[in-house]
Parts: sequence; C-alpha cells; structure tokens
Amino acid sequence: MNKHQHTYLFRFVSHFIKFFLLALFGLTIAYVMSVVFDRSDWANTLFPIVFDWMRRLGIILLCLIAATMVVESLR
Repeated sequence: MNKHQHTYLFRFVSHFIKFFLLALFGLTIAYVMSVVFDRSDWANTLFPIVFDWMRRLGIILLCLIAATMVVESLR
C-alpha cells in the first residue's frame, strides 16, 4: 500500500485516534496510581475537568471520523 494513497484528512484522523487512545490509557493509569497511593481526593477533584475535555475531544473525533468516511468514499 502506497503511503500517499490516503488523504491528509485520513492520516490526521488516524494520528488523532492514536494519541486520543494513548491519552485515555495514560489518564487511566494515573487515576489508578492516585487511588493506590491514596491521593484519590486530588484525582476526584480533577476528574470532572478532565472528563469534560475528553468528552469534547471524543465528539470532535467522531465528527472527524464521519467526515473522513464521506471524503474517502467519494474518492
């Protein structure tokens, strides 16, 4: 498969998915570590803020995936 076969949008969305999932994984590990080391009060304070940002980024990611599907199907 040729590297330039996909559009820039497809490559951007694939990188976005990769880093979004890595961020979710990292935040999960950080939350588990804070519970293990009995710092859950600090983690529970930041959880609503982080969850709100991740929810917004997830919605943007879903919209980008939908736009990429349309663009790639039209090609």
